[in-house]
Amino acid sequence: MNKLSVIQNTPLKHSSLCFRYGGKMRFRLFALFIIALSIFTVSVTQSHADTKPRALNRASLAMKAAKDGYVRVIVGFRSDSYSELIKASRSAKQDLRGTVKKRAAEKADAAVKAETERSRQNALSSIDSKDYIIKRAYDFTPEAAMEVSSEGLSELLNNPLVEYIIEDVPQKLPDTLSSPSAGVDSIGRIGADDAWTAGYTGAGQFVAIVDTGIRRTHEMFAGKNIVEACFSDNDCPDGSDEMYGTGAAAHYESSYTSYDHGSHVAGIAAGNSSSQKGVAKDADIIAIQVFSRFENESACTGGELPFEDCVLSWDSDQKAALEHIYDNLTNSYNIAAVNLSLGGGQYSAYCDNNDIIYRNHVNNLTGAGIAVAIASGNSGYCGYVSSPSCITNAITVGATDISDEEASFSNYLTGVLDVFAPGVNINSAVGSGDSNYETWNGTSMATPHVTGAFAVFKQKNDTLSVSQLETVMKDTRSAVSYGCASHGSEGRINVDSVINSITDGNDVTAPYNVTVSINSGNAYTNSRSVTVSINGADGSGINGYYVSENSTTPDVSAFSSTYATTSFMTNVSFTLSSGDGTKTVYAWLKDEAGNLSTVAADTIVLDTTAPYVMSISPANNSTGVAAGTDISVLFSESVLSSTLTLTNLSLVNQSTMTAVTNGDIAISGNTVTFDPAADLSAGTAYILSITAGIRDQAGNSLNPATQSYFVTQTSSIGGDGDDDNGTDDGGDDDNDSTDNGGSSGGGGGCSAGTEADYALIVLMLISGIILIRKKI
Repeated sequence: MNKLSVIQNTPLKHSSLCFRYGGKMRFRLFALFIIALSIFTVSVTQSHADTKPRALNRASLAMKAAKDGYVRVIVGFRSDSYSELIKASRSAKQDLRGTVKKRAAEKADAAVKAETERSRQNALSSIDSKDYIIKRAYDFTPEAAMEVSSEGLSELLNNPLVEYIIEDVPQKLPDTLSSPSAGVDSIGRIGADDAWTAGYTGAGQFVAIVDTGIRRTHEMFAGKNIVEACFSDNDCPDGSDEMYGTGAAAHYESSYTSYDHGSHVAGIAAGNSSSQKGVAKDADIIAIQVFSRFENESACTGGELPFEDCVLSWDSDQKAALEHIYDNLTNSYNIAAVNLSLGGGQYSAYCDNNDIIYRNHVNNLTGAGIAVAIASGNSGYCGYVSSPSCITNAITVGATDISDEEASFSNYLTGVLDVFAPGVNINSAVGSGDSNYETWNGTSMATPHVTGAFAVFKQKNDTLSVSQLETVMKDTRSAVSYGCASHGSEGRINVDSVINSITDGNDVTAPYNVTVSINSGNAYTNSRSVTVSINGADGSGINGYYVSENSTTPDVSAFSSTYATTSFMTNVSFTLSSGDGTKTVYAWLKDEAGNLSTVAADTIVLDTTAPYVMSISPANNSTGVAAGTDISVLFSESVLSSTLTLTNLSLVNQSTMTAVTNGDIAISGNTVTFDPAADLSAGTAYILSITAGIRDQAGNSLNPATQSYFVTQTSSIGGDGDDDNGTDDGGDDDNDSTDNGGSSGGGGGCSAGTEADYALIVLMLISGIILIRKKI
């Protein structure tokens, strides 16, 4: 195991660290004070050169390390290339539609991870591993959450590869007040219901609620896709400090204050029950639990006695949750916004330089197209907001009542606060039961109105940046009655006005120029196994196809996936339904945005039946056939002209065993006619052979092969009658040397002709019998 791995998996033994400072308590405390004082003195007198890390509250960190044996800190490491690499990662995540774009994003992410790991290892390589443990190492910011001893802190403060050191502190939820009043119609007040009427409900989008978890069985969340995770120092359901999957963000009925805060917030953003609906009623939810239990803790009461039990969230756990969203969830889910309702402090201006640890993550998410809505706080400040809502790229949200008056508890800072939303008398889900609701007040209730609104906006146009949508949101605001004397022109959100002001920028163009052909466009096939060729084009990229003999438009989930491309071509092996006849094959294409093409179709005739001869003219065993006759064959179906050769359709003079090779073949429907170039020989037997070489349009061979016989008529009396393509058969030309006395010569000729006919008939019958026996 390498050094870093040992460091990350070995608990820091606080007692052993304390043991170094002496055996007696008084001496040990004195020694700890001297060490802390020396660290503080060195830090004050050292040069402010760029190579020295920046640390907030150095003296406080040193005292805590000296007193407790360790202090929890978040350490930032120097990196020259991080800024450019994270810009590429953010840009790649803005549009993840398509395999190619997702792979590009994964490549950009891998480069960032490699750099943050390198910067961390380089900075810590010179520090004794006994003086620190890494609680959480971050991949998308060059930072780590650590526990360090006094010696470790001193080493970090003098390490030129360390950029900054900030204490890791637990943050509390803004004080949320239950209200005895009935819940108000905040959904109608901000025009969300009008946006629903226009068809925009947040469908297809996710909102991420980073809070105390969720009661997923509550009726407001029935039927929703809820993605869960937990990052908690001591309160993940399985006992670990991080957990993923169903049940990871589960909270339980508890006496701890605000244990079910996450369910109330999630319900406002995206809940949907018959009695209560959230802003994005059809959006899905990512619920991440980031709070830990604190018992009898001063931080629960702000240091005032008596101390109470509560839930607080470590900065390091919140950072882990925000990084999980950016790293693991953006590539799989359409995340419109992240909701944060926590923090503290009092800031009179943007706090990016003071709140570095949140700034990096907010900038990452915003750069990836995900809004981060953060509550301004419930301390009633005029001229101040809490952290992390003071980060420039955050959407800072204040609260109003149903009359658009600024809530008395809402923190306000002109120029930093971005928008108001209803936060008084807001009814939503609570954790005490699956159908239980309570009415609460707070900027925590106002913020999820904005979170849900971004899901509605993104449904209509997910190509607009967070900044662009924020501008439209501010331009369409409603006026607010301010409680603070000094104020700007910030107003209350109007969801429907934003929807009416932005164009539908989503990809609604289906794949086009879609064509389909079966077996390269052939009209017939004799096999059920065919090849279907599909072509098409699409601007965002075609990533799926569907082929069927059913013309019903398929569901998106039924499509076969393919590598996304804007110019698509594929060959698909397909099996036709059984039974001969005309078959129609339908094909659809799907693009990265889920748009389906119009159907394309092609037909082919499936013919698995062999052709056969139905009749022949002259008929089999015909005699006295005219020498100038045509041979006609009627097939059971049309046959391929290319197979009608004088080899596959042969006519043979049986006397000479020579084929008639000259003539024309004509096709009319299923009938084939052979017209010999010259008259056949008179008084001659012919054999017509039709072989299996003749095939039908589908390629099926003739079955069975067929033969037919006929005899031509003899020549006229006293005439030669022998034409047979110019061949002389030695017949009497009436110039005999013997004279039988006038007409007797003619009579003798007639008698001879009759004998020849009988002879030929006998010969034909004998030949036929022989051929049949041989099965020719």
